[in-house]
Amino acid sequence: MLTVGIYPSGDGQLRVYVDQLPPAADYQIYRGDGLGQWTPVADLGALDPYIGGGFVDTNATVASGSVYRYAVYDGNGNQLDSTTLVTGIQLSGTAIGNTAHLSWNTDPSFNFQLFGGGAGTGGLYLGNASSYTDTGLAYNSWYSYSLAENTYNQWSSFEVWTPPGAMDGITAQLVPGGNEIDIAAQDNGTSSGWGTDSFGVMNVYRGTTPDFSLDADHRIATGVTSFADTTVSAGTTYYYKATNLDPWTGLESLPVSASATTPGGEPIVAPHAIHATAGTPYSGPVATFSQSGTDSQASDYSATINWGDGSPSGTTAGASPKLVITKNPDGTYSVTGSHTYAIGMRTTASALVTVTRSASGVQGSATDPVTIARPAVEASSIYTHAGDTYQGVIATFTNYRPGALATDFTATVDYGDGIGPVGATVQATSTPGTFRVLGKVSYDTEGNKALTVNITDTVHGNTQSLHGTAHVTPSIRAA
Repeated sequence: MLTVGIYPSGDGQLRVYVDQLPPAADYQIYRGDGLGQWTPVADLGALDPYIGGGFVDTNATVASGSVYRYAVYDGNGNQLDSTTLVTGIQLSGTAIGNTAHLSWNTDPSFNFQLFGGGAGTGGLYLGNASSYTDTGLAYNSWYSYSLAENTYNQWSSFEVWTPPGAMDGITAQLVPGGNEIDIAAQDNGTSSGWGTDSFGVMNVYRGTTPDFSLDADHRIATGVTSFADTTVSAGTTYYYKATNLDPWTGLESLPVSASATTPGGEPIVAPHAIHATAGTPYSGPVATFSQSGTDSQASDYSATINWGDGSPSGTTAGASPKLVITKNPDGTYSVTGSHTYAIGMRTTASALVTVTRSASGVQGSATDPVTIARPAVEASSIYTHAGDTYQGVIATFTNYRPGALATDFTATVDYGDGIGPVGATVQATSTPGTFRVLGKVSYDTEGNKALTVNITDTVHGNTQSLHGTAHVTPSIRAA
């Protein structure tokens, strides 16, 4: 009698064995897919027809709810025999909230019926499905399911307990001092915040992102009525999730969540060198800053800047132009602003930038070095005749230092007549901060002469050079 046997090999694979074969020059083993397709998987060669032979199918792993089909062929392509091994189906599942999620292995030739469950089904036909979701179950309840496979008469049963219902909510309260966050049930009017079908204890989980997983690595408390989290760091937003716990089964409800932020350490502010031109608006960065352990936004901070020239400070809350804070892709922040430094003798300044985290009031600051370039200012052009004496205004300049006096400045003028710089007089005008330079010169020859006026601020030791032209026309004196 011709037989083909399939035996589990003990290592999760299948052993195919044939014996009592009719004489043939060659024997081959084929594997079927249940859809009419057969594929050669082993060439056994010429076997003793009575002793037989076999092979281990390394490409087939024993699994529940599966059908394994093999056939033996002779060397001429004739099927000599075939056999089928069916492994028992295994129903499994889990309950999440008030829903049972069931699953099992399946084969193309299987057809299933499901019995039991929340609806008390008397044989729900599922066809060749491999899963089923039973919704609308009661919390804290036991359900039994039986799965029947119709083709090969296989059965499997499974029982589930549903977890408690979810809590109404939780609160995450930051304790004064910022070193502790207290977690408690939030009473929304149902069972003091614990929801329905609750045992009054919870598991607490913590993460630093809203979508963290409910796993052992994130669980910080088990079976508690409330929890004080004292392992918090400064400047960090903590996200908490809590589940109603059934202490007898260990089942947990769907989670509810809350979050709290601890006061941060001071923002780390880095200065930014400001290069401005007097009289021209500067618009650009004034500082960058960072704060470790936070996932804050730009709106969580405010900033001020003392421009270092006695003008009112700039702020993020002020009228235009105001400071603006933006968050960079790398998590740092940039502070930008606009300011006009007055025309005068000042060429450097120090600008103090202060950043405040609004929630905690913690501040950080940095001082910007400021370089102020002088604008291109020309000395006055003067007009005179050769042989005449010009006496009057050679140049004007402005200095916005509060209380500046004409005696704070000295001036020299090179009239372009080959003599070199000579002293000149600095005189205040009726406009505060504006001064004129008075000089006296007589040219022997006509033509345009280059004027160079050097003005020294004796208070700060800075010197500014102004340039102009003396237009000298021929003498009008009688010959």
